[in-house]
Amino acid sequence: MSHSYERLTETQEGEGAPEICPATARAAALRIVPHLDLPSVLEFVVPRELNTSGPSLFLASPQKPVIATPTALFSLLRLAVTEVPAEWLLAYVEWSRKVQRSEEFVKICCGLDNAEPFSKAVDPVVAGLLLYLKGGSVDSSLRQPWLELARSTPAGAWLAAEGLHRLDEREAIVEAVSSDSRLLWWTSQVPGLGRLAAKHAQGRLDFYAGLILAANGEAGEFEDWLCRASHAGRECATAAAAMLILRPDASDRNKAGWIATWQNETSGRCPYETVRWARHTWPAEQWEKLRTELRAHAVADHGQWFCQWFRDVEPGQARAALGAEGLDTLWGVELLDALDEVDDYPFRFQLGERLGTLGDQAVSLVLRWLNERSRRHGGSAP
Repeated sequence: MSHSYERLTETQEGEGAPEICPATARAAALRIVPHLDLPSVLEFVVPRELNTSGPSLFLASPQKPVIATPTALFSLLRLAVTEVPAEWLLAYVEWSRKVQRSEEFVKICCGLDNAEPFSKAVDPVVAGLLLYLKGGSVDSSLRQPWLELARSTPAGAWLAAEGLHRLDEREAIVEAVSSDSRLLWWTSQVPGLGRLAAKHAQGRLDFYAGLILAANGEAGEFEDWLCRASHAGRECATAAAAMLILRPDASDRNKAGWIATWQNETSGRCPYETVRWARHTWPAEQWEKLRTELRAHAVADHGQWFCQWFRDVEPGQARAALGAEGLDTLWGVELLDALDEVDDYPFRFQLGERLGTLGDQAVSLVLRWLNERSRRHGGSAP
């Protein structure tokens, strides 16, 4: 079937509606790519536990990724589980998993290097790391179990994709990654996997799926996806964000409709992602208005997306933001840790107020972290 997609009519607005311009959307995608975070295993492991320089995937991305779970406090204080407040346990468990993965990986690598008995990999990310670094130098009795385990999670499968693999393994590996669009974007950049990633991206309606199809889609695939995402953006939050980012030329009515999709959403993720990436696709004056319009929704959680916003969108306002009433203390630590040059006085003052009126185990630990941070930066703790 042939396609002619110079411009596509948006039928949801009726007669005389503005048209979709795939070329504009594709150009928007290309402008964003240089600003995306680079693939790095450091989101899944604790680097100092690995004790290895390793290849490029072991380097931190110069562009900052979204912080999925706050870990800065645990990394510095090294708390025992009995010291952790109940409200922090989920974050603590995730940090502990990173440490355990790192230790397991080092132990198995030592066994391989010294031809000694070693424990079987039990974590999919560890299995993926082993395939990435050792997959071409071990026999199939080890490699096949690693591959099966790695494919049980998107992160493990992505690492398997980055390593040596056979052509007949590619489809299953990419399919295992496909439930995570960001990791699917990383996978699409592995030589030979772009088309497979595009195949799976067609079924997803989010920003990264659009990037994959803009770069790897065959004739008509990106255009078809734009049409579907434009319509779905009235009901699907991630599609709305994708269209706002990739279609700066859309009508004001469409843009308002996509933004309205989030009115019942409690998460600030889509407003944050929209503003962060639209910075590179919208005219500056229009982007500043969009930032002002979406700020309140993006930071309303006073937690993860509040932290991301003031790290990536308005870092110049981070010092004042750290004094906000109701700020989640663990995410406040994460924001302060991400912006090294910001002083901690507003955050420390707010914590002192809470401690004086309530008495709070979490606040006491954060103050301990602040004092340790100050000492490591060459200052003196109060």
